[in-house]
Amino acid sequence: LKCLKRATLFGASTRDRRPVMMRLVLLSALLTSASAYYRAAVDVGGDVVAGAGNLTGGGKIGTYTVLLQVLNPAYGDLKLLLECCGDARHYASEIASKINLNMFDGDQEKSIRAQYVGDGKCKATGPVESIAKKGDSKCSYLYSFANKDWKSYQYTAQCVPSDVCAVDVVGATKGLKVAYPVVIQILNRNAGDMAYAGFGPTSSCLEGMNQVNMANVHFKKEEIFINVFGKKLPTGFKERMHVEGMRQLNVREMFSKCENTSATGILYVFKNKFWRDPQHAMNITDFDLELEMARRKKDLDELMNYKLPEPTKKGEEPKAPEPKAEKPQGLDLAKAIGTLGANVGSTLEKEKSSKVEDIQDDLDQVEKKLEEKQEAAKEKLEEEKKKLEEYEVEKAKAAKVEVPEAPKPPKA
Repeated sequence: LKCLKRATLFGASTRDRRPVMMRLVLLSALLTSASAYYRAAVDVGGDVVAGAGNLTGGGKIGTYTVLLQVLNPAYGDLKLLLECCGDARHYASEIASKINLNMFDGDQEKSIRAQYVGDGKCKATGPVESIAKKGDSKCSYLYSFANKDWKSYQYTAQCVPSDVCAVDVVGATKGLKVAYPVVIQILNRNAGDMAYAGFGPTSSCLEGMNQVNMANVHFKKEEIFINVFGKKLPTGFKERMHVEGMRQLNVREMFSKCENTSATGILYVFKNKFWRDPQHAMNITDFDLELEMARRKKDLDELMNYKLPEPTKKGEEPKAPEPKAEKPQGLDLAKAIGTLGANVGSTLEKEKSSKVEDIQDDLDQVEKKLEEKQEAAKEKLEEEKKKLEEYEVEKAKAAKVEVPEAPKPPKA
């Protein structure tokens, strides 16, 4: 791209440079990152913007937006336009790279303005200014668009044929529609809270599962009405999901038993634990990291909260800390599902053992502190025991001392 720019700068005339300039305009759009992240951005030199005047109506930086959208159909609405001039020209390419690598969390435009707009940096141009301003060869321009190819994979779905749901898994599900999601959540670690359950033909159920997993079906806000004397009055909004060919189950229907037939199925939709709202993307690495940090915190808390035996009086045995009352546990579905459950448990055990080495240093430090506390408590106990023995000796000595008799009165 830099070589093409140099070729345009050292041409014989502006007329001779136009064919090369047009090719550069096309390349600048096609070389943009094709990833389907939340935003898509490109930085364009001011000479390129000005050189496209015959296509943009005078080389204006605002109308150049339309040319980029035509050349790249994935570009949606323009979300941010920055002008970086002089020594700040490199900021345009830096920001574009970070946007295309999805390195800004949350409100991307707000984060970019806070970091790159100001004295000695870039300038944000408004709609009116951009329409009237021509491209400057001393500047580079950042164009950030909404990415039409971006999708929100906030939900994950699983279609379960009715005859599969009807099986009483290890005597725990009882063939109820409301109980089978627990089995799915055990076998699929990305399945979070259940958000939707629908009933319908197996073909519609499978198609609905595919559509949800491809992020083509979402929850939408719908206005709710109540009938008052024959008139509909709005009462608010509620998010609902509509899957073609499926009927959403209500609470009463969820507690009914599944039919023993493969002709129908139940579509369960869950929140996707791999999805990260601040990043507008799925991030399995962050999910695993958060899970591991939670495990470490639990192990450290248990060790740091360990209570030492309380000092006792002479002759008494030290009291061991009272065990915490265990909460009643339900049936372990992962163990009882049979071979499949055994495989799941084996996989989880392997993952657990592979991470033991990572937290060994932290555990060693905690154990060392625990030993120091135990040693200090032991020394203190010995001191108390010694003081008690000294007290008993002194008490015994005092008991042996004879009390002198009172002097008798003199005889008359």
